[in-house]
Amino acid sequence: MMSLSTSLLAQKKDIELNIIGQNQSEQKLIKKYSIASKYTQVDTARKAVREMILHFQNEGFWEAKLIQWKDSNSIIKASINLGNIYKWKKLERGNLDPLISQQINFKEKYYQNRPFYQSDIESLQEDILEYSENNGHPFATFRLDSLVLDSLNHISAKIGYEPGPEILFDTLYIEGDVPIKNKFLAKFLHIRAEKLFEQNKVNKIPNLLKTLPYLKLTQAPSLSFRFDRAYPKLVLKKRKANEVNGILGFLPNENPQSQRSLLLTGSLNLSLHNLLNTGKYLGFKWERLQISTQRLNIRYENPILFGSDLDLSFNFNLLSQDSSFVNRLLNLSLYYRLGNGGRVKLNLEDRKSTLGEANLFRELDFLPEVSEINYFSYGLGYDWSSLDDINFPHQGTQLSFLFRTGAKKIQKNPFVPDSLYNNIQLRSTQVVLEADVQRFFSLGQKSVLKLRTQGGYIGNQTLFVNELFRVGGLESLRGHNENVFFASAYSISTIEYQWYFEPESYFLLFYDQGFLQERTQNNSKFNNPSGVGIGLNFSVSAGSFRLIYALGRTQEQIFSFNRAKIHFGLLSRF
Repeated sequence: MMSLSTSLLAQKKDIELNIIGQNQSEQKLIKKYSIASKYTQVDTARKAVREMILHFQNEGFWEAKLIQWKDSNSIIKASINLGNIYKWKKLERGNLDPLISQQINFKEKYYQNRPFYQSDIESLQEDILEYSENNGHPFATFRLDSLVLDSLNHISAKIGYEPGPEILFDTLYIEGDVPIKNKFLAKFLHIRAEKLFEQNKVNKIPNLLKTLPYLKLTQAPSLSFRFDRAYPKLVLKKRKANEVNGILGFLPNENPQSQRSLLLTGSLNLSLHNLLNTGKYLGFKWERLQISTQRLNIRYENPILFGSDLDLSFNFNLLSQDSSFVNRLLNLSLYYRLGNGGRVKLNLEDRKSTLGEANLFRELDFLPEVSEINYFSYGLGYDWSSLDDINFPHQGTQLSFLFRTGAKKIQKNPFVPDSLYNNIQLRSTQVVLEADVQRFFSLGQKSVLKLRTQGGYIGNQTLFVNELFRVGGLESLRGHNENVFFASAYSISTIEYQWYFEPESYFLLFYDQGFLQERTQNNSKFNNPSGVGIGLNFSVSAGSFRLIYALGRTQEQIFSFNRAKIHFGLLSRF
């Protein structure tokens, strides 16, 4: 049997296809189409010929057809008759609304003495009906009226257009266990009652809902029409999005001047989504992972401000770095929703840095690395997301850009000689750029490739350590301590492979590469730290458990298992 199969395969020959036109002109057109000349099966060759005939029919040769098919000795001869080509004499606007004609850029002269392409008519019909369904007329119809074919195979016609009834949006229906106010969600999705129906808005609903972590769309949105009203319907499922986690510990207090023998350390993170069932958010994060350094961050977001397309957010951040300095930040952002998952951001920010113990700098003969600074800035940014799942993305892009500029004021240290400030510009303009781009690629049902680039730049002639970016740790450079690096400019690139063994559980392999510049008024140095490791994100009933084992490297330190970092935590969701 094996020998017979091998013999049959050895005798298999290519089938040669010759296509013959009825004259030299047709033969040139057929040759220009460039159809393959050799096939392994007769059915494949026949299908290719049918596709070629259909192509010519769409190009104005309505009468194109196969008139003869001869198959012998692995040679096929196919005789084709293209027939006459049909051209437009004119296509008039007819009863098409002039506004629609202008919006879709319809011009009668485009159709004069031009081959009758079926694709042109299909494209024109699509443009007219698409405009109609996005302007309150989803039941509009299109046809060609007053068709005339003369003896020269020239076609004249008029557009026949019926707008159908005008349809307005009405109530948004919600089914499921999601505690969310109908009025809020309708405004979030731009579904506003008594406004003209727009099919585009219905089409965008799935992508917009993917940006909300506390609900999930379980089936495609549906529509029902009654009289002159459209009623969108959504079937939603609640997702656990609220988060609470923390670690508390006690360390010996090494400060001899303090009366306390123990020092409280640890972290607490609280995130509350969809407050009052209106999409509001409140976040609270406190960290004291080092003996003398702690950080507090409070964030509040109010989407759909007063029922508009505006979102408002407020952020307060406080960082106390041992006895060196204290940074305080107040940030107010106003977002405008664009309807495609994107938001334009206007930002006001007030940063103030004060020295912890200024008298530590007494009798210095050089300007210290830290200083009291006030920086008030105006910012413009853009956020956009097309992720298929905001919590566990497999496909899509998420990006954020921000440009900020403002007035910076340096306060003189009273314990430092005034002469050290002679060449220092105490008032100046400072610019800040920040960017974060993430791209996810689905490599199959279980594999995901994540690429990420994040970076920042501070532009000013005189910079101090306490106003620089802080990078390192779980959210930027794994394998290094949290916020261990200071940078006036940086970029961090990440490549990460994720293998899902459950819908919300996966193993990961990653490599982080950073390029950092720390430029201050006293020195400038460059570093290129990197991190590599493995990890696990495991879904449990209470939330998710994350464990990451990472090795870090800098210019001064090679990869070493003795310095490996273990990032872990239980993220409780409710």
